[in-house]
Amino acid sequence: MLMKVFRHGVGRGSKVIGYVTGQHDTRRKITPPEVLRGDPDSVCDLIDTTARKWKYTSGVISWAPGDEVTPEDEKELMDSFESLAFAGMEPDQYSILWVRHSHAGHHEMHFVIPRTELRTDKAFNPCPPGWDKQYNPWYELQNRRRNWARPDELKRARLVRPGSSIQSYKSGNASEIRRTVTEAIVQGVEAGLIHNRQDIINTLEEFGFAVPRKGKEYITIEIPKDDNDTVSQKRKNNRIRLKGVL
Repeated sequence: MLMKVFRHGVGRGSKVIGYVTGQHDTRRKITPPEVLRGDPDSVCDLIDTTARKWKYTSGVISWAPGDEVTPEDEKELMDSFESLAFAGMEPDQYSILWVRHSHAGHHEMHFVIPRTELRTDKAFNPCPPGWDKQYNPWYELQNRRRNWARPDELKRARLVRPGSSIQSYKSGNASEIRRTVTEAIVQGVEAGLIHNRQDIINTLEEFGFAVPRKGKEYITIEIPKDDNDTVSQKRKNNRIRLKGVL
């Protein structure tokens, strides 16, 4: 099981509610979403009546294909999540919508939370920046209790995480560069030329990349700029973050 909080949170409630409930989505007619808890209309109204820019928090709890999730598991999980997200609050102080999705071939539970404390109408964010430090121990506990697949299992680790390919570069988009670099590093490992992280960094620099950042769980490479680049190309962010088990 894995939890993810989306970056969305502005705009009308009808958009996010329409997505999670599957309104006007013919692709999900065979296995339509099912509301497990909460009222979509009231949650939508709470979002739309908020004058603040950030109006809601949405996210998903997702399981690996083959994981069995019973209705009892769903209820216990919702109760447990809410006791953590709304610690110290009474039921009349918050609102949340839970919707089950199964059209993707595995179990998902989406949630939408208006960012409003209902008694005072003050702003309330259940998943602030750094939310993973609060919730990761929680879903790790659920996985171990129920023997669900864990995202940190070595057998599930990927050599490289694809990341976003929205930004394009002169020499190819970010995803293509990640794949090319990864293939080259794997070949170096197989040939016995790369043994550790520093060897990877040295190899990247030999490829011609600068390595401006070396985080705990990532390495950032920078594509060198070409003197023949246009002004707009020179202004592009030529940095790519590499993450994964490598």
